[in-house]
Amino acid sequence: MSTSTNTHLLQLEFDAKQVTQVLMFSLTCNNEPSIITTGAYAGTYELNKGDVVNVEVTATSLLDPEPSPLDPEGKYMVEHIEIVSLDIVSIPNVNSLTPEALSPFARFSATQIYGGEKFTEVTVVVDPVEREKKYQSHIQEPLLVEAAAGFWQLSAYLSVIVHATDTTNSDGGIQKFPRVFTFDPEVTGGRTPG
Repeated sequence: MSTSTNTHLLQLEFDAKQVTQVLMFSLTCNNEPSIITTGAYAGTYELNKGDVVNVEVTATSLLDPEPSPLDPEGKYMVEHIEIVSLDIVSIPNVNSLTPEALSPFARFSATQIYGGEKFTEVTVVVDPVEREKKYQSHIQEPLLVEAAAGFWQLSAYLSVIVHATDTTNSDGGIQKFPRVFTFDPEVTGGRTPG
């Protein structure tokens, strides 16, 4: 078990025109994966009391519209990504009658909800070589790990609105497409080596 406070980075990424609801994610600490690779907790992510978790969201879209299953004619150009909310749900793995906390982030609440106002303004980074735009934002205040020990199934639901222009329409009106993306890793805290 780690005794020092660590800062983790949870990166959530999706393509604005992807068909699936799956968020690609990465949880790192000092640019190293936070995943436990051996022992009883292999395959889980380790967070310890006092650790902070910064959350970054990135949406990708091509610079030029192309056909996709969501846009068969390739007529929509993504203009903006609006983050509506990030809902984090924790389900404790109860291996005793008295779990210490319902979530690694709150003792008596299994959910943490961060509305769009909790995120920084979305910035756009253009990569002309890859022919894509990246829309990036992050939670303004990081999550604080409050539980000293536990084991949780962690799920997150990212709700966004994709703003896109119909390139075949001369008035160039913006269309709004609501989407929900999700991921569900397992996390542990206060583990004993093994």
